[in-house]
Amino acid sequence: MSDTLNSLVPGAMIYEMKLATLANNLANAGTAGYKGSGVFQLTSLPESDPAGYTQQVTAARLSNQATATLPAGTYTDFSPGPVTTTGNPLDLYIDGKGFFTVKTPAGTRYTRNGKFAINGDEVLVTQQGYPVMGDGGEITVSGSRVDVDSDGNVIVDGAQVGTLKIAAFQDPGKLIKSGGSLFAADGGAAAGTPEEIHIQQGAYEGANIAPVRMMTEMIEVLRGYESYQKVIRTLDAVESKAVNDVGRLR
Repeated sequence: MSDTLNSLVPGAMIYEMKLATLANNLANAGTAGYKGSGVFQLTSLPESDPAGYTQQVTAARLSNQATATLPAGTYTDFSPGPVTTTGNPLDLYIDGKGFFTVKTPAGTRYTRNGKFAINGDEVLVTQQGYPVMGDGGEITVSGSRVDVDSDGNVIVDGAQVGTLKIAAFQDPGKLIKSGGSLFAADGGAAAGTPEEIHIQQGAYEGANIAPVRMMTEMIEVLRGYESYQKVIRTLDAVESKAVNDVGRLR
């Protein structure tokens, strides 16, 4: 393959990565607490949102994620999603830069998805059935009335049974997606205590995805991808013709 074709392939692959990322965002537009992903290139870094909560991709992370053949990678946008009010006492929303702490078979995970339930053992769990952790461990909810105050104290029938363990990260960009709306701190993120958060009962945070904007971006990216494909096919045809013609002259 010629140097020209070699130089075009990474560009086409980046467009392919963008398409896959946008498709995954759209597929999770209805997932509570989901944080959208984006694609960065070495010459195009994502900017932070006004609150400084969108992941900043540093030069170090660029060198770690970019491959030798594809100078691009993905990042997570941690900007807040829309708040949906339900009135369900087990739906909780974190107003602030914090994450619910969850115990999974793979270890501790963090999420902004506050749509919870009570399992057969009367333990507060996520939609996947993972225990939601309190400062003292799992939270047992045995009673008829559940109240959660703004500080995250869980009160059942007038008696406090636990306090939600809310974690905050100075650099949330180091969190690693581990499926759905869960994150792992395996990337070196250090969990700490949030400076100021408020828990709102009867509401949850939706995905920070704008489906219409995602669809528009997908159309634009698809056009760019198709343009790369067309140029690559044209150059390949020209090279093939040149090789065949040279063979005939001999």
